[in-house]
Amino acid sequence: MATTNSDLLITKTTVILDEPSDWQKWIFLRKDSAQRNDLWAYVNPDIASESLLRLEDEKPAKKEAGIFYGREREGDTVYDLEHLNEHEYRKYSAWYSNYQKELTKFEKKELALRQFNSEIATTISERRLQWIMNLDTPHARLRKLKSRLCPSTAERETQLLARYVAIRQMPKRANIEAWLDSWEELLELMAAADMAEMVLL
Repeated sequence: MATTNSDLLITKTTVILDEPSDWQKWIFLRKDSAQRNDLWAYVNPDIASESLLRLEDEKPAKKEAGIFYGREREGDTVYDLEHLNEHEYRKYSAWYSNYQKELTKFEKKELALRQFNSEIATTISERRLQWIMNLDTPHARLRKLKSRLCPSTAERETQLLARYVAIRQMPKRANIEAWLDSWEELLELMAAADMAEMVLL
């Protein structure tokens, strides 16, 4: 099922995931959304959890200023920023500047991942929410929804063939443009499913 909201010159289409027939369009939009923030590698439901990239592993590590103290150390003295000479401070300052940039990039991606997690919940039907209510990560949610609603190849072909049979003859009162749009969409879906050779016009 699809809804459209227009904002000036921008048209935003949202597919609500409720039935297996919604899956292809819904997962396409979720992948498109995730890729805008380079997130797909962290949420791809086709990848098992143990093989998935983990964003938390990419958080830049913080270093104490004393690590940049490069001279002989005395006893148990805890070296800090105030102990650095000019050369050591320049090295620390350069590292810290880069660290702040990397941390900002990480936090931006972390926020985008949280927003994507919410996006999943807000684009599935209410009756399907029970499947993901106890799942905290986007990957876990997508895996669960895929296991429940992604049609098998055979099921997908059956659905498309049923649509093909139904659409071959234009209803007498049909809007010709809408009918042609439906034809075009169906042909594209069948081509994507390697079913183009089944179409006999």
